[in-house]
Amino acid sequence: MEKLIYIHPGYPKTATSLIQRKFFSTHPMINNLGKKQGISDIEENLLKVFRQIMFEKEIDENGFMKIKKVINSIKYDSDKINLISFEAFTQTNFEVGLEKIFKRIKKIFYESNYHIKILVTIRSQLTMIPSHYANTSKVYKKGAKKWESFKNFIGDLQNIDQIKEKRLLVAYERYKYFKLLKTLTEIFSESNVNFFLYEDLLNNQKKFFDELALFFKIQNHLSSDDLKPINVTRKKDGELKRINKYHFKNLKFVPKFLRNLKPSQKEFLRKIAANFFLDLKYFFDPIKFNDNQKKIVLNYY
Repeated sequence: MEKLIYIHPGYPKTATSLIQRKFFSTHPMINNLGKKQGISDIEENLLKVFRQIMFEKEIDENGFMKIKKVINSIKYDSDKINLISFEAFTQTNFEVGLEKIFKRIKKIFYESNYHIKILVTIRSQLTMIPSHYANTSKVYKKGAKKWESFKNFIGDLQNIDQIKEKRLLVAYERYKYFKLLKTLTEIFSESNVNFFLYEDLLNNQKKFFDELALFFKIQNHLSSDDLKPINVTRKKDGELKRINKYHFKNLKFVPKFLRNLKPSQKEFLRKIAANFFLDLKYFFDPIKFNDNQKKIVLNYY
C-alpha cells in the first residue's frame, strides 16, 4: 500500500521554529518525524540520511539502498498525517543544488512506496536576505571571502554577470521562489506542492494556520492567534546584528578570575564580549538595506 508523507523543507527564517513547535508538534493528528524543538529530535539515522541527501556530491545505487533501509524503518503512523519538517533542505548549499536534492528525495521515497506532498514557507527577499545573512554570515564567507561584507554581497548581486564561478550564483539563485516552484512542480506535480507566506502569518495568524490545516485536510487546533515567531536575531534601531554564537567559544587563554564562574555566567559574558566585538568590527558594514540596495534586490528578483 502506498503511504503518504508531507515534507516541509523550509525556508529557514520563515517562522519554521514557531510552526514546528506550536503546530506540527502539538497537533494530535500530526506525526512529525522531523524537527520539533530542535534538530536533536530527529532520529539519528534519519538525520544522517538527510545530510547525505544534502551534501554528498554523488550517491551510488548501493548508497541509495542503504538510505532506503532507513526510510523504510521510520515510525510511520497510518492513522495520522506523517510529516518531515526540516528547513536545512533549503539552506544555502554550495555543494549540491536544490533540484538535485529534491530529485534525490523523490527517488528515495517513491522507491520506498511513499507518495510525497511538499509545503514550502517563503518570505520577501527584502527581509529574508538580511535576516539569513545576520544568522549565517559564515556560510557566505565560505562562498567567497569578500562576502564577509554585506555591502559586497549585495554589490555582487548588482554585478552578477561578472561572477565567473558559477557555484557562487547558488547564494542568489536560492531566493528565486518562482524558479523553485517550477522545479518542484516538475518533480512532484502541481497538485502536490503548496507555498505559504511568512507575511501572511504576521498579518493574520488564524487564517495562516487555518489554510495550513486545510492543506493537511485536518482542523486547526490552535486557539491563540498571538503567537510570536521565535527570534534569534539581534536587532537595534531596525538594523540586524550578526549572530554571536560562533565567537569566543573555545578560548585557549581564559583569565583566572573567570575560570570559577558558573557556565551561565560565562555564557553571559561571552555574549557581551562577542556582541561588542562584532558590532565594532562591522560598524561600517551594517546589515540594513539602504534605498539603493533595496532597488538592487527588487530589480534582480
